[in-house]
Amino acid sequence: WNKSTGKGKPPIAGPWSGWRRGDVRGGLGALDRLDWIKESQSNYLEKAAADYLRLTSDGKQLDRCLAVSFTWEENHRFTDAIRSGLKERGVLPAEGTQLTVHESLRWTDQQKKDWRRYEPGQVVTFAPSANRPAVSARVVRAENKKVVVVSARKEMTLNLRRAESFDVARPRQIEVAPGDKVLIRANDKRLGLINGQVFATVPITNQGATLSVPVNTGATTNVEIQGVRDGFGGITVACRT
Repeated sequence: WNKSTGKGKPPIAGPWSGWRRGDVRGGLGALDRLDWIKESQSNYLEKAAADYLRLTSDGKQLDRCLAVSFTWEENHRFTDAIRSGLKERGVLPAEGTQLTVHESLRWTDQQKKDWRRYEPGQVVTFAPSANRPAVSARVVRAENKKVVVVSARKEMTLNLRRAESFDVARPRQIEVAPGDKVLIRANDKRLGLINGQVFATVPITNQGATLSVPVNTGATTNVEIQGVRDGFGGITVACRT
């Protein structure tokens, strides 16, 4: 590799060299020698949350640490542990507000066409159009190869052949509180929202699926959230605003 011209392949070094060569055992050994691997015990997520809070200065410098959960169950438990630590340190108040969020099941179009996958209580969100905002409906029953949903107190049969036009989610309760971090996951030029931008909501208010998010200095704009999810002590806006 010629450093001056950039030609050729750069040398691989450091704890990741084994992984890049496909040597998983060697890569794990390198990480273990750096004391980066912790044995999996019953309270491993609590210990990971404590390390996360230490490395981010009690959650004040989020860009100093990257946390990754391999399953949604771990993500939820890890988030709860971080929030408990933030409350103990006074970063978040002891009590917050419960918010119902819609977590996408991330079904493929083929999966969405299978009426047997639907259960009462699931939420179907239809894609917005030029003249209509996103609309959600609740699944009330699935039988005889049909899925019946209700929206605005009106029942209708879900058109499974147009699976690309809607998403299916499950409702879940999460907590929001003043001081929470909100990560924007969609661009909105009208509101000045940028995908990947983080806001601290102080205060944060909740009315149904509406959060109060500051988008300009000295101004607060109410942003209607079609679906959010929690993660690593904060809230992620997971779909269109």
